[in-house]
Amino acid sequence: MRLFCILLFLTFSTYSFTQTYVGTATIYSQKFNGKKTFSGQVFRSNKVSAAHPWLPMGTKIQVTNLKNNKKVILTINDRMGKSSGYLLDMSTAAAKKIGLESRHGITRIKVKILN
Repeated sequence: MRLFCILLFLTFSTYSFTQTYVGTATIYSQKFNGKKTFSGQVFRSNKVSAAHPWLPMGTKIQVTNLKNNKKVILTINDRMGKSSGYLLDMSTAAAKKIGLESRHGITRIKVKILN
């Protein structure tokens, strides 16, 4: 029995549980360019960054545009309102990498937590 418990522990301690979420992403407004984010970093629309309502600062995520399957890896460095109904706010640079045009400004995405 003891050996079984040890093997069970080793199996589950090395297994990686993948967390994914599906929702809607928007593009940060240009009015935030040059302002400090929740993490203390200065927001630059030409740099890849993202805001999320509840993921911890520094969390690395992979964002997939569900319309065209383009992907980008981002680090959460800002907070957004939980009541907004959106899963993610992305910088213009991040949005361009997944094919989200600023004239549309909104798309369905899948977020996969990497760390």
